[in-house]
Amino acid sequence: MGGPQPPWHRSPGCEGGCEVKIVHPISAAQYRAHPAINVSALKAFSRSPAHALAGFEEEKETTEAMNIGSLLDHKVLGTDYLFTTSPYEDFRTKEARAWRDETRERGVTVFKQEEIETVEKMVASIRAHPVASHLLFNQAGRSQVGIFGEFEGCERKGLIDRVPDTMQVLVDLKKCRDASKAGFRRQIGQLRYDVQAAYYRDLWRDITGETREWQWVCVEDFEPYAVAVYQLDRESCEVASRTWQSWIRQWMACEDTDSWPGYNGDSAGMISSPTWILKNEGATDF
Repeated sequence: MGGPQPPWHRSPGCEGGCEVKIVHPISAAQYRAHPAINVSALKAFSRSPAHALAGFEEEKETTEAMNIGSLLDHKVLGTDYLFTTSPYEDFRTKEARAWRDETRERGVTVFKQEEIETVEKMVASIRAHPVASHLLFNQAGRSQVGIFGEFEGCERKGLIDRVPDTMQVLVDLKKCRDASKAGFRRQIGQLRYDVQAAYYRDLWRDITGETREWQWVCVEDFEPYAVAVYQLDRESCEVASRTWQSWIRQWMACEDTDSWPGYNGDSAGMISSPTWILKNEGATDF
């Protein structure tokens, strides 16, 4: 997102027709150009309005990790992506750096061979998983589906990884370091994946009238490239729905007043010691 944003909900809309609620196919550039608010912008409200305005992200990946994710999306979802393998072992020489820089200027991402092999192994692992392969490969459906709507006058948008034709689910592909139930549950809380899920489910329902479940296909990016599929439970969806709605209302209120406060606004907040200290208040034995 990056930097202060325009008042999205008052935007005149996208050129060519905001009346189109579902757009497929849609390019990444076309999606980004639409001025509606997205869930990434809203999630920063979990910190403060000031963080939301500044485009704060709770956990921003390195460029290398983002490139791996983009290549995975390309090979699984069919997204447009230009890439090549580096003919050099490293970029310490002037010749190697010149080739790398010229290639990047053409919009082509440069990978080491081992990075491409890593992604290929991740894809193979997804294909070998009976549920994940059915969701992403073995049935008809649409990938990278743009959805556009509004909430209380605020334009909003989303980009769904996979919409199967024969199952009442919406699918999100996640590259992660820990796909175990406990590990991914932590990520849901830290990165508010629950809010993303509810935001997309609700927008899809508002457009189509369908209430679909939300499922994640999680794949680890290291050996053995383990895969897990999870569905967000109904209670979590309901709580997260109230959360994104609250954040949109806060966003519009901040726009109306041109006020984007940080922590505690202008007041002094009361704070306590960590619970583990309060529970262990006796003298330490030496």
